[in-house]
Amino acid sequence: MAVSISQAEADNEIFRNPDLGIAFYAPEEWDIELVDASDTYVRADVGPADKRGFCGIHSFTTDVKSVAEIADRMTEALAAELEKDGILQTEIERNNITTASGVAGVRVSVLMNDDGWSKRAYFLHKGVAHMVDCETTLRDRDEFKPAFDTVHSTFDID
Repeated sequence: MAVSISQAEADNEIFRNPDLGIAFYAPEEWDIELVDASDTYVRADVGPADKRGFCGIHSFTTDVKSVAEIADRMTEALAAELEKDGILQTEIERNNITTASGVAGVRVSVLMNDDGWSKRAYFLHKGVAHMVDCETTLRDRDEFKPAFDTVHSTFDID
């Protein structure tokens, strides 16, 4: 589901990181912080302790030339990392997307051990890969999905 920019402006607040050239809208009650400027990781933890969701924005330089290859490599690497903790990842959806400014991307949704859900988007722009990763439990997916859709559909790169 796409969220229009005008709807996002009315219902949310914008987070901008000019150093990374990224921006996205998120619910005002989210606690958004730049965890480490050198690691370029943004995290928003939301919800009460018994219902948790989060979105992370990871950015890193790369010599990979294709956003499809970034999506493949990151999906495989995350699956291998999760498997070390006994978590199996199953891809349930993959499609091509484009930001409002025209940057091509790949969106991938995965299940984790049949009780976790992750909605990820990968972008490649000027030698920098960006990954938007929003996760919650399947039980809480319907509650967090509108906010995750907002972050994903308004994420943009200058």
